[in-house]
Amino acid sequence: MTTHHTRTAGRLLPLLSTDPERLGPWRLLARLGAGGMGTVYLARSPQGRTAALKAVHPAHAARPQARERFRSEVRAMRDLQGSAPGSRRFAPVIDADTESERPWLATAYVPAPTLREAVERHGRWPLPAVRILGAELADALLTVHRAGLVHRDIKPSNVLAALDGPRLIDFGISAFAGEQRHTDTGQALGSPGYLAPEQAEGGPATPAGDVFALAGVLVFAATGSGPFGEGRPEELIFRARHEAPRLDGIDDDAVRSLLARCLAPAAEGRPTAGELGRELSGGPGAMAFADCLPPPVLTDIGLRATHDALLPRPLRVEENATVVPDGGGGPSRRSVLLGAAGVLGVSAGSTAVAYAAGRLTRGTGETAAGAGPGAPSPSPSSADSKWAAPAPLWTHRGRLDTWGRPVPADGTLVTAPGIFSREMYGLATDDGSVRWTVTDVGGDQPVVTPDGETVIVQRLPGAGGGLGLVDARTGSTRVSTGLDINTFFMNRTPVVAVSGRTVCVVGHDPDAADKDEARLRPQPVVAYDLDSDSVLWRAEVPMISEGWVEGVAAGGHFILLGWDRVHAFAVSDGRLGWERDLGAGLVDHMAGGDRFYSEPPDRRITALPDDSVLIAGRGLLHLDAATGDSRWSLVPDEDPDLAEAAERYGYADRARYGTPCVVGETVYLNQMGAVHAIDLTTYGTRWSWVPESDRERMEPPPAGPVSAGGLVFPTISGALTLVALDGETGELRWQLMESDGYSSEVSAVVAENRLYVHVGDTIRALPL
Repeated sequence: MTTHHTRTAGRLLPLLSTDPERLGPWRLLARLGAGGMGTVYLARSPQGRTAALKAVHPAHAARPQARERFRSEVRAMRDLQGSAPGSRRFAPVIDADTESERPWLATAYVPAPTLREAVERHGRWPLPAVRILGAELADALLTVHRAGLVHRDIKPSNVLAALDGPRLIDFGISAFAGEQRHTDTGQALGSPGYLAPEQAEGGPATPAGDVFALAGVLVFAATGSGPFGEGRPEELIFRARHEAPRLDGIDDDAVRSLLARCLAPAAEGRPTAGELGRELSGGPGAMAFADCLPPPVLTDIGLRATHDALLPRPLRVEENATVVPDGGGGPSRRSVLLGAAGVLGVSAGSTAVAYAAGRLTRGTGETAAGAGPGAPSPSPSSADSKWAAPAPLWTHRGRLDTWGRPVPADGTLVTAPGIFSREMYGLATDDGSVRWTVTDVGGDQPVVTPDGETVIVQRLPGAGGGLGLVDARTGSTRVSTGLDINTFFMNRTPVVAVSGRTVCVVGHDPDAADKDEARLRPQPVVAYDLDSDSVLWRAEVPMISEGWVEGVAAGGHFILLGWDRVHAFAVSDGRLGWERDLGAGLVDHMAGGDRFYSEPPDRRITALPDDSVLIAGRGLLHLDAATGDSRWSLVPDEDPDLAEAAERYGYADRARYGTPCVVGETVYLNQMGAVHAIDLTTYGTRWSWVPESDRERMEPPPAGPVSAGGLVFPTISGALTLVALDGETGELRWQLMESDGYSSEVSAVVAENRLYVHVGDTIRALPL
């Protein structure tokens, strides 16, 4: 199971409301990362031992092949524990249960960055460190090969740079030497750029393929780039077969010659892992691994080793909804149950990559025969090679946080501040270079004013209870004054909505001594003018959320989405223009009836161009923004097919509809693993797109699509990073695949006729 437990830079991410509290005896504390087959958690045993616990996604746990692959991983890791010199280079298995409803594996938690993170964040390594790294990993490989196994997915993100020596992790696609293993769809397994040519062609697994990959890892450590550069998967595979590796950045002739032999296209000419280790070893008196590491990497390791700040786990949301009859006065309703049950798909492997040399030409995106408007359009099979994405205008890698999404602002792409790094960057949209950096930023997702001039963050040094204001072009900062509101208890941004240069801020009573006292008092609502640095008006509302409030500006109102009500304050003077109940079928219910929670339910509110708002969650509610009158509502609980599908695919206890994306009179939204285009004049379904495999696995609500240039981009988190659908027909136009295996925390934003795709530590700018 190749899981990007390293994609999050070793940081602790909060648990989601859908995560379990425990697996076996292990209490889950935080997320370390996620991948196509499962999630990696930081976990603690009843005895206080900390572990990295991998858990298979529920959808895959029902698949016999996926379970057997996971069993093989556990067996492989246990077989490698012993007294051999290389055994210390693996994370020891502490506990496992491969037969439970959700299989899991607990290994010793290693507080260390991956090699990819260490190099991208702190620069390439000196040659002595590269030699020791190679010698230690070669010993590890020798142990693997003597056990009759082949790792098959050695790459920088599968190497941990621990203080006492590197660790080789992730044996999810390991195999017995000589075994010929494929995915269900005939794809090769491995990571392009480090994938040996014979492995890319589907040949049997051999130790020589691991040596090839390890040499590529050492080139990355020494130069900051892989041995065949950057590019699409098929480009990297082509270069590995037909071009010499790029070793110009390695100054030592002997090391350069050794790595060239390891990267030979023919497996017969490569040295063994033992030979590689002997040639790299410094012999008696060689320096220790930690003594050779760059000082910034040592600091990084030290911070991880001492960091014990565990993020709180969100409470669970229990939903019980019934059909909400629409009131009169709106347009005629149709019996709309949005699409058939969504198909979440199943995974064929972990870091599966398509070897498709012909994928550089675009296809026409034809749907299956007989598919008409409103019928699901199947995605192409993984064997199709004609759905090429446009070439990126630029790619920025590194200096990014995997949490949150970039925000476009006045020629600048603003990255979300890191949860622990507390840094925010402004990238120039013309070439992806770093335009400015702001440090000591607090809070979560930044908010940008409609004119793109000002970036608003929750906290800056000296902000107190005010807001941090950053110039989008220059990165210069200032602090708001006179808000007289407590924003420290908010888990997410206190900026609910922006109308022009007026900001609506929701926080807590500044006189409350602590969060327990604040939750018993009404929440203050403040309208703040950015230009005059003054408060325009103040209002109060019954406690909406102790952590995060959803809202929009529409119809002359700031509209706040509360626990069971919607509140609308006039932008001009703060008068309560209207408020209304959501209705029993649209209200989320917390366990034990507790309506105060640190994380919001998965409902989202979106402003439409015609001065209306659409609320999506368990159901859909379309309201007039000026009056609060209902135009249309849908809660599909009582439809047996949808109810059964929701139970089967894990949507029974959470939102079924993601954040809406509105273009003209069409709204695009996720619903239980599919994408639907809804006509806002008739509320009928124009088309639906249902993924056919886990390669196009869709993110659950509140994730939603984005649209631009006549295309719709669903939020994907499988091996495919992105798919582009025709906004009129739902037909597939192109798709983007990650070269580093399955991706996680994917987000996409549109600005200036470009699509910016953020995956892990990389942003790509694609033309539209």
